[in-house]
Amino acid sequence: MEIGDLYYVPQNVMLMQFKETNNNDTAPVAYLKTDKPIKVVVVERYDNDIAEVFYAGQKWCVKGKNLYLLEGKCPL
Repeated sequence: MEIGDLYYVPQNVMLMQFKETNNNDTAPVAYLKTDKPIKVVVVERYDNDIAEVFYAGQKWCVKGKNLYLLEGKCPL
């Protein structure tokens, strides 16, 4: 998974946004469950198999197992 690569996320996957709290923890502040497959761009990778992606004008976090690299023919 490389920053800037185009991926698709299948239907029924949870995307989340987080906010840092005062004690450097993170708390979820927004959720989005995909109702159809979507295309996203990876903007950041984290060590815990989580990626930050850009979708619909916002940054979202998603598990790496839910990202599929778009190569050759697009499945959408």
